[in-house]
Amino acid sequence: MRIAVYTLTMNRLLYTQQLLLKAQQMAGLPVDWYVFDQGSTDGTAEWLVSHRSCFKGMVLWPQNIGICGAHNVMAQMLLAQSCYELIMKVDNDCEMRTEGWLKAVVEVCSAFEGLGITCYAVSPRVTGIGTPVRRIKQEVVAGHPFGHTQIVGGISMCLPARTFVEFQLPKIPGHTADDSHICRWTKEKGGVVGYIEDVEAHHFETTIGQAKRFPEYFAGRKDMQHALRVASAEQQRAK
Repeated sequence: MRIAVYTLTMNRLLYTQQLLLKAQQMAGLPVDWYVFDQGSTDGTAEWLVSHRSCFKGMVLWPQNIGICGAHNVMAQMLLAQSCYELIMKVDNDCEMRTEGWLKAVVEVCSAFEGLGITCYAVSPRVTGIGTPVRRIKQEVVAGHPFGHTQIVGGISMCLPARTFVEFQLPKIPGHTADDSHICRWTKEKGGVVGYIEDVEAHHFETTIGQAKRFPEYFAGRKDMQHALRVASAEQQRAK
């Protein structure tokens, strides 16, 4: 199965540098990796341009159109190419820590397809987050322990390309559903949602830590209210 991976960036150059080159080296497969930068002012765009040969495609947007809007643009761009069976988004504030992580993702997705399961949302196991997602059950898929859940968090998520069509992802930037809506839709379709538990994606910092280190990133986000709710919940758990 041919897979495209994409990452959104908006400042936070340190995170981007930590993720992108190492993740490609550890993928275990050749990677068609795309990047969408939203008006970075900290040198991120310049760094991406200087490493252009590492990416299959790059979009340098002049301004921040919000996470949902940027996801929309990338999804539509990748769908238009009609050459990918799988589309995976990987946030720039995570680190892939398992050798062959992308190979494992493709193996698991291919196994589901072989079983006739055509609707699924798959992610490496995410560490470093405030609230781990509760596992419903576990099974072995393509030789990997797979934990079924109700949702996979926003750090990384692989979907069949057909999901972006059937879910009717809006083409208008800024008007789309988030990861939880896509996961709920997948479950309602009788599909599978969960984590590959022997593959690790580590979240660099909590929302609070990120907000302190990169206040300008959160200041312009259209999903600021969500970020504040997450930060508040993390503060309560820390007490």
